[in-house]
Amino acid sequence: MLKKIFPCAAAAIVALSASACAPVEQPAGAAAASGPMQGEFSYMADAGRFMDCSTGESLPVAMVEDNAALERAYLAAAEQPGAPVLVTFEGRIAMAPAMEGDGQERSVIVEDFGEARPGQLCGG
Repeated sequence: MLKKIFPCAAAAIVALSASACAPVEQPAGAAAASGPMQGEFSYMADAGRFMDCSTGESLPVAMVEDNAALERAYLAAAEQPGAPVLVTFEGRIAMAPAMEGDGQERSVIVEDFGEARPGQLCGG
């Protein structure tokens, strides 16, 4: 069974489409991995991807909550389109609408964007 988490408040969706504010789901009774996150973010073709520095896991980034701030910082910091940029933020991993097709997929949810660090990558 899944419980729904509603990630967008009406005032916070100015730059997002209504479809991007679909409820994010997580297994009922299971805590989502949440807290400070650091990793390499890349963005191409309207899709963001995050590779966690501590685990090496690469996941899509859901277009909800503070994702718009992450994307703006990335576009200002990236040396070239699609190049990874080290980012930090408060976030969690949860089931969210799939970027392509129907269904859900494990995704990174950016709750509170921290910073982008141009020219830095994991381990360096």
